[in-house]
Amino acid sequence: MMSFILSSFVVAGIAVLWRALRMRHAGLVKFLRKYLGFYATAFLCGFCFTFWVSFFYLLVFNPLSWWELPFRYEVADNVYLVIHFLCSWMALGFTSVTLRFIFVLLKESVDHFTHHINPNPNHSHNHNH
Repeated sequence: MMSFILSSFVVAGIAVLWRALRMRHAGLVKFLRKYLGFYATAFLCGFCFTFWVSFFYLLVFNPLSWWELPFRYEVADNVYLVIHFLCSWMALGFTSVTLRFIFVLLKESVDHFTHHINPNPNHSHNHNH
């Protein structure tokens, strides 16, 4: 179970970092839209990106290896593997996108409070030291 929880945080962390990169570099968004067209959505939609990261994560790791699917009937091994992968993808993707959403909500709330409700004139985001 711990590997699944940590994997969810890994995928959510990658998605949050990608979001921050996109937000700071408008040229990246323009580049993706120009050269990927329709497929840019996979990189620009936070929900979509998180699920795609979880998909590729599961191609390498199996954080739900301990989980036995409770089939009512006997199924072939190859069918079991495909269904286990798809269910793992949905579980990891949904958990990761939920963690990402919670983090972004908290971050945006703190930013809103810091900059709009309680502005501090001495506070700066200038990181060009």
